[in-house]
Amino acid sequence: FEIDPSEMASPELPARIQALAKFDDGRTLRGVISAENAEKLKAFLGGSEAAMASSDVFKPWYMGMNLMVGKMAMLGLDPKRGLDQHFMQRAAKDGKPASGLETAMQQMGALDGAPLSEQEQMLAEALEPVAEMRERVFAMHDLWRAGDAEGLVALIHDDMAKKTPQMYLRLNRDRNLAWLPQVLELLERRQDVLVVVGAM
Repeated sequence: FEIDPSEMASPELPARIQALAKFDDGRTLRGVISAENAEKLKAFLGGSEAAMASSDVFKPWYMGMNLMVGKMAMLGLDPKRGLDQHFMQRAAKDGKPASGLETAMQQMGALDGAPLSEQEQMLAEALEPVAEMRERVFAMHDLWRAGDAEGLVALIHDDMAKKTPQMYLRLNRDRNLAWLPQVLELLERRQDVLVVVGAM
């Protein structure tokens, strides 16, 4: 898997991710994003100044990721029913060993190290109206179900490479290159190995 199932299930993981996602240098979320996006976020949070104050400690990538997961849940897409979770549960049930190609903190670090302007772009996309997100998410889902790799690249890769080039390199190129030697080593083994990673 991308991340070891035992690490994914660790009760300490959410706190470690939150610690990474918080500003530690006096900056605030509202201080690094545009007034327009701050207003959209406040409206999404119900217009609550208290909710905005609570959000101010977090970096844009973290807020964007959480909003995206929440909106996907609103569209009926439950992360607990993802294919990675399915195969993790199957491996555990069948008593098969499982491991990860990277740690959760390495994965989160790829987001955390992206330029703030690109993190804000991620947040801005998460603040899109749900209807617009529905159209894009289900277009992506349909391409994935059809096994249309070229269509996925055209829809996701090209758009991401254009709008957030550094995040694209960190998430979609550098991580894959780091996994490659590990996958090549797995191919040298005598037993069968299943590698379960995201389509991108």
